[in-house]
Amino acid sequence: MVERPERRLRVLHCNTQWRLRGGEEQTITLAERLIRQGHGSRLVCQPESPVAAAARERGVPVTPLRMRADADPFAVASLLKVLRKGRYDIVHAHTSHAVGLLALSAPFGGWPARVHTRRIARSVRRPGALGMNRWKYLLGTDACIGISRAVVRQLGEDGLPEDRLALVPSGVDLPTHETHLHRADLGLPPRGLIIGIVAHLEEEKGVDILLDAFARIGRSQPSSTLLIVGDGPDRQALQDRSRDLGLDGRVRFLGLRQDVGSILPLMDVYASASRREALGTSILAAQAHGLPVAATRVGGVAEVVADGRTGLLVPTDDPESLAAALDRLGGDRSLRRRLGQAGRARVAERFSTDRMVAGTLEVYRKVLAGRGRQNGPR
Repeated sequence: MVERPERRLRVLHCNTQWRLRGGEEQTITLAERLIRQGHGSRLVCQPESPVAAAARERGVPVTPLRMRADADPFAVASLLKVLRKGRYDIVHAHTSHAVGLLALSAPFGGWPARVHTRRIARSVRRPGALGMNRWKYLLGTDACIGISRAVVRQLGEDGLPEDRLALVPSGVDLPTHETHLHRADLGLPPRGLIIGIVAHLEEEKGVDILLDAFARIGRSQPSSTLLIVGDGPDRQALQDRSRDLGLDGRVRFLGLRQDVGSILPLMDVYASASRREALGTSILAAQAHGLPVAATRVGGVAEVVADGRTGLLVPTDDPESLAAALDRLGGDRSLRRRLGQAGRARVAERFSTDRMVAGTLEVYRKVLAGRGRQNGPR
């Protein structure tokens, strides 16, 4: 029996976020790589948003659409027009609101297969929602991708059928050519340990704990600097905390940067003090650059950081333990090199962009095969 060749798929991605964060970068990367492989791929996203701008810059067709909530009638009607015009095989919801919008529009837009990628390690059983949020996932998806075993486990505990769940970790590329900055470009001292973090500055990222830990290594690492890359609602409070801890001059808040790939090579240690983390794409990016990691053992982080082999894991909300890990890495150059090299190899083996795209395509094919539409457009 001769197998029929696989045809190109038509995939409509939907991401309702305005800010460009790790999940949005993954959405755009997936859409871009699918296009490179000959598939049709289009992104519905918020108009005039950083997400739309980044997608266009990378050659991903964009349909701008104001999306305010799961049941936004204007957004549902507009999505229905997009679906009917595009005759898509797959609609891929990359946010929770997108699941709701596509659940309402897809049945009337040619009934494409509905896939969702869950990038949050929290229950879909939202308090006070009368169970409706959970039913949105049960009735509005044909497959749910979790980016870590922690996410997949939580979805199973929430009652989603096991045969509808799939594990496809986020992926990053190893840097092939780096545009290096010099310490002087950021006004950094010519010598001394540099610890860094890239994060949205909000409570769940635990940057307050990182500041407390960094203050504790002042005696053992007096010439060390902490780089905080990112912005968010807690930035001013964190700057105030840094000043109260007497860290002026040792902590640098760099804000949002488009050249993170050029800043990471300046770091000696990457730190993450998250209280919640589904996987940690910023940790993956740091490891791809060969950085050793000190991180909290939360969510899917332990799937990314092999304790003692690619980094050091500590309990959450424990600045003393985090300080000890930072101090250990800071004082042992050979340990930093060994963990960093192992982390880079682990990313290449398990968390590459190619693996993420291939895993997602496998989910697409499985869902379409179950519908008898294995070979592409109708």
